[in-house]
Amino acid sequence: MKDLTSTTFGLLIAFIIPGIICLFAVSYWIQPLQNLFVLFLTSDANVGLFFIVFFIGTALGLEISIIRSYIFKSWLCKSYQLSDDDFEGLHRSEYLTAFRASVDENLRYHQFWGGMVITIPILYLGWGINVSRENCAFSIAILICSTLVEAITILGAKKSYEYYVCRSKSILNKGGMKMPNGWEKHDQESEIGKSIPPPERPEPPSRPEPDHPTPPEPEKSPPSKE
Repeated sequence: MKDLTSTTFGLLIAFIIPGIICLFAVSYWIQPLQNLFVLFLTSDANVGLFFIVFFIGTALGLEISIIRSYIFKSWLCKSYQLSDDDFEGLHRSEYLTAFRASVDENLRYHQFWGGMVITIPILYLGWGINVSRENCAFSIAILICSTLVEAITILGAKKSYEYYVCRSKSILNKGGMKMPNGWEKHDQESEIGKSIPPPERPEPPSRPEPDHPTPPEPEKSPPSKE
């Protein structure tokens, strides 16, 4: 049940949530979509409308993943890649289980942040301009906040993908890649108890043997009784 929950949550944040947010952002330019979201947020929404939004958002999230993959795998994270040789060890069950955990706990967050890198500008152009076109100061504040959030999201997506690649290579026992700056410290501290053996107790120094043997002491005779 634990694996099913982590896998489902990972797929939800990787594809569905970015797709639904992007669908909401696009609705500012497409009137039928805007009417759909207005109805979706009212009490008149039903199960059929929920599935329409869900499936359209999922399809849009999968399309976003193509652009996200090109931006990060072919450009920003070009030096961090998994080759075909890295997957040779997946026939062993312990490697496969650990690798799936790395995908759920690292790659899915990269996919979410990478999808939001594409969605945030669309959301700003749709919501920010339409809401703040009459207030110049508010427009500038929205632009600054959106730019800051976009920069942080790009950095988070890049670092999470680098960590995923390095962690996967470590799991598959391939090595050859150093952890990104700021990530390896935590791993070293978490493994310090396992990597450093306990100190050995020094043996007491042995007493040197004398050069000449010590003559035995004469036996004392008991005193005689007179």
